[in-house]
Amino acid sequence: MKNLLLIFAFLFSVQVAFCQKFRLYPEMEITSLSSNESELTLMNGEILDGEMGLATVQTSSGLQRITSVVVFKKGEKNLKYKPKDIKEIKIKANWSDMSSSDANNDSSLQIKFYADMKSDYYIFRTVLDKKGKPRLMQLLNPGFDSNIQVYVDAKSKDSSIAGMLGKETAKSYYLTKGTDEKGIYVKKSKYKKLFPKIFGDCDAMKTEFGEKIKWGDFTQHIYAYDQDCK
Repeated sequence: MKNLLLIFAFLFSVQVAFCQKFRLYPEMEITSLSSNESELTLMNGEILDGEMGLATVQTSSGLQRITSVVVFKKGEKNLKYKPKDIKEIKIKANWSDMSSSDANNDSSLQIKFYADMKSDYYIFRTVLDKKGKPRLMQLLNPGFDSNIQVYVDAKSKDSSIAGMLGKETAKSYYLTKGTDEKGIYVKKSKYKKLFPKIFGDCDAMKTEFGEKIKWGDFTQHIYAYDQDCK
């Protein structure tokens, strides 16, 4: 009985840990998603669906960034759009394609927990980067993004040591709050200074975290803000 309780306690702690991680797939080939069911929303509100081609470039960090999207229409001229034209892209996720062997590794376990939660799609939205340029960025926290939206910084460097310690590995992200398209650039070295700007409008965050502000707890901060700051 004692062993059974320990197993349940372990499984619960693992699930909580994974549920508070972002859906970031640095190993994901974005172009391989183009065959999936997709929906594109333009800045003018028009919604297009169908087969799409995603043009990408690889950044200095090794991650990919979408530079344009082509919508293929049978018997019609292909339609090409730049990030400045696009509000959002939703691409059907591949949860059902996971093999039993894939489901046994850590990254796929993380994917499975998110698949069991709320998001059936990879979501990319246009956000203005720190230079004011429109970039299509992947939303990392679907399911707990009602207050703050967290996006991949395709140029972010990664800390392998942090990964081994189970901490936040990326060294920078972009955030948006509400409907603002201008991204807030957040990096590890400036995080403590930016914390009041990001979370200072919520007393619960001050009470819970106080002065103990660590980059390794960034995902936890985002999750807590979503749950406790309405």
